[in-house]
Amino acid sequence: MKKTFTYLRTLLVGLMAVTATGTAWADSKITFYSNDFSAEKSLELISVSASANQNLSLKTDENEKYGQYVNQTTQDRARDVYMDVSTLLSASFANYTDYTVEFDAAFRSGATNRTAGNSLTLKSTGSKDIFKMATPTAQVSGGDLVFTVEGAEEGKEITLKSLTWYHFKFEITSTSVTYTVTLGSDDSDITNGSGTRTITDSRIKQIFFGTARSTGQTSFDNIDIYAMAAGDVANDPIITESAVVGENREYTISFGEGETLYYTLPGGSEETATTSPVVLTATEAGTLSAYTKKGSATSTTVNATVTHGTVSLNNPTYKLSSIAENYGKTYTININNSDIELMPTASMTYVFTPAGGSAESPVNIANGGTINSTQEGTYVITATADGYTSSELTIKNDQAYIKSKTYDFSAMTTSDLDMSTPKWTGPAETNYQTGSSTTLYSGDGYTVISEYASNSAIEGVNLNSSAVLLMSYGLYPNGNNGGFSLSGLSKDDIVLWTYLDYSTETESVMSYNSVFKGNNNHYRYLIKKVEVYSPTTISATIGEEGWATLYTDYALDFSGVDGLTAYTATCNGATVTLYEVEDVPAGTGVVLKGDADTYNIPVIASSETAKGDLQGAATATAYNAFSGYDLYVLTKSGDSDAQFARVKSGEIAAGKAFLKVADNSKSRLNVVMAGETTGIKAIEAAEAEEGIYNLQGQRVAKAQKGLYIVNGKKAIVK
Repeated sequence: MKKTFTYLRTLLVGLMAVTATGTAWADSKITFYSNDFSAEKSLELISVSASANQNLSLKTDENEKYGQYVNQTTQDRARDVYMDVSTLLSASFANYTDYTVEFDAAFRSGATNRTAGNSLTLKSTGSKDIFKMATPTAQVSGGDLVFTVEGAEEGKEITLKSLTWYHFKFEITSTSVTYTVTLGSDDSDITNGSGTRTITDSRIKQIFFGTARSTGQTSFDNIDIYAMAAGDVANDPIITESAVVGENREYTISFGEGETLYYTLPGGSEETATTSPVVLTATEAGTLSAYTKKGSATSTTVNATVTHGTVSLNNPTYKLSSIAENYGKTYTININNSDIELMPTASMTYVFTPAGGSAESPVNIANGGTINSTQEGTYVITATADGYTSSELTIKNDQAYIKSKTYDFSAMTTSDLDMSTPKWTGPAETNYQTGSSTTLYSGDGYTVISEYASNSAIEGVNLNSSAVLLMSYGLYPNGNNGGFSLSGLSKDDIVLWTYLDYSTETESVMSYNSVFKGNNNHYRYLIKKVEVYSPTTISATIGEEGWATLYTDYALDFSGVDGLTAYTATCNGATVTLYEVEDVPAGTGVVLKGDADTYNIPVIASSETAKGDLQGAATATAYNAFSGYDLYVLTKSGDSDAQFARVKSGEIAAGKAFLKVADNSKSRLNVVMAGETTGIKAIEAAEAEEGIYNLQGQRVAKAQKGLYIVNGKKAIVK
């Protein structure tokens, strides 16, 4: 495998150092840059064209790490993985015109219907090609790759097997490059695997590993840039942070054979070592310095900034991969520590505690693994890594769901869809909706709804995610793509999509949190079915005051909820009249009365009850959101019954109801029950006391327009 190349190079360098009589040669290897991708941090040196880095990763093969890039099936572009090595080379590189570049690489071609193949390029500081070989545009996916070497003296073609590691060596001078390609398993020559091409600019800047479109793959490892020089040469030491150990940091320093290392830890004195590598632990912040000596030569001093203090792992995240009725859900658990120092690989476990029960035993879960839930309870996912502070994610699987809506395109016709805007504005194709066409996909009940931007991740919806609210305004908040509208959706609804990926002709089901992002350039998805799951119950909490309001996007049934009474309300002038109801329509504000508690209210399909005047919003609403209106919210003053008070600042909480009244100068609105008057009985009990009282029990000097108690009797002043 690929490490065979490393062993061979090490052996050859060792043999070169000894003559037939055993006398050491004076030649020394000067390393300008080396990367075997053994450390997680090594990928920070790699970039990918078109911001597609999410497909770049470190892989492990036979306990070795290596870099790999895979072109997503949803990407219709070739991608270049490249290293800007000119920023990585040691300062001594400027003194050498002859040098060598070596590395291992493996390729896989893309799909046959794509128009860009694989390539390998060494680019100079003057943006000229030191070396380039590329495949023709038509390649067989997974088959042999035929590369053409551009500018070779005899126009060479090199055939490489798919996903097979090869070793590439480039001996570069100021005027030419000699290249050699060998196979690691037996070190045999490749047909046309060596040659020379003339160059005019030899100073290397970048190494490009070009990856074919659609499922193309490139792997790379053991990059080594060096020169051989006569006499004593002291290489610059290589300092690598290798571990986080609680508050401390571990560093590994590598240096050349026969050299002596001189290093100074933060807060310490200079020490030496003669065997490479040296592993050190820094116990305080500061600068770690190191240089080498060999004979009369001394390298430059290399410094590394040392940090100190604990490092916490990122919290795990989850997406809802699937849902079934009741408490059935599948959660996919992920953790991404790519922005954490040294990019640690975390281990994860989860503990499930059923509702009303005891915590169960911990279960190991891999990154990207799933939790299949069937009952109410709480999951606590804990991520750990040696030397790091652990992190947690809590998932409360405390909401049951029912399937409330199904849109099955196989049973639909064009009359069922809103065709007022284009479904797809890309190039016209016979079997798909184009422009303002009203033709469904021929015969199969699909409809093109959008194109999906290739570099955007498809994520699942999180329960109660505010992003789902976008769906209640239609399927395409992006604005570039039209489509049918799903009416009556709530932010608590979960929407499952069954779709066909036209690019691969495979079917999949996904729960989305942001619908499609379309830019009319990339692969198309055909929606087959949309299923909407809604909560079986909605919770409402009443505090010690005994009153509350509620606004939801669901129709609710209060008939079987013990201890809780619901009212719709109408507003006439300064008086709010409450009407007791058992069920209310979706999108209706209600007043609730009951003991201090949290109540679960069943969701029903529909209700014929009149909605009344109470309004609400699924999200928090600013008091000044409605120009020209005053907003009133339910309140309670002292021992009096409920009132509606005008709000002048702040916002109304999500899921609460309010009244919107035009041009009202009243600071409070009186509340009465339909058929009787709330708050009057307590005043009537004091009939012996004469005078004029308002509905708050406050004595007033003069009755204005409204309802009063005058000398113990009800009176209306008009």
